[in-house]
Amino acid sequence: SEIEGEAGGLLATQDITGNTGGVVSSLGIVSSYDNRDNIFFPTEGTLVELAVMNSSSKLGSDFDFTRISLDASAYFTNKWNHTFAVNGWFNFIYGDPPFNELALIGGTKKMRGFYEGRYRDKKLWMLQSEYRMPELYWRLGLVVFGSVGSVAPTVSDFATSKVHYSVGSGLRIL
Repeated sequence: SEIEGEAGGLLATQDITGNTGGVVSSLGIVSSYDNRDNIFFPTEGTLVELAVMNSSSKLGSDFDFTRISLDASAYFTNKWNHTFAVNGWFNFIYGDPPFNELALIGGTKKMRGFYEGRYRDKKLWMLQSEYRMPELYWRLGLVVFGSVGSVAPTVSDFATSKVHYSVGSGLRIL
């Protein structure tokens, strides 16, 4: 598929892998463990997902790279029915992926407060947590959250890469 870039922008002026489009086809394995009490609004339990995906020309892909990701969440509820949730996510890519397949932070689920894909590279780590106080009034609850994470071209570059932070709060309707 054709990629449309801004005239004079990075995709138009630099040699960035995938800037002219292409096909990504992958094969891999995903292993999950899930004992959460509710998949939409968990208050207890854990979810752990490990994925190893390979894209190669042998599979019809225009790009050769491997993605290894680990996403783990745990939920705890106290005697006041307040829930503390913690999530760790690690996404490591080896090879030469197109820019739109790089590990990225931001969006509604991973480091809220940054637009999705604001920071992207081959390696990513992120930790986030939230504290939910349900039923403050009627079906309204309050949530406060915070996250920290970074992207870098290699694992050793995390030592000098910028660490990004995000904090916020919001109302929830159950």
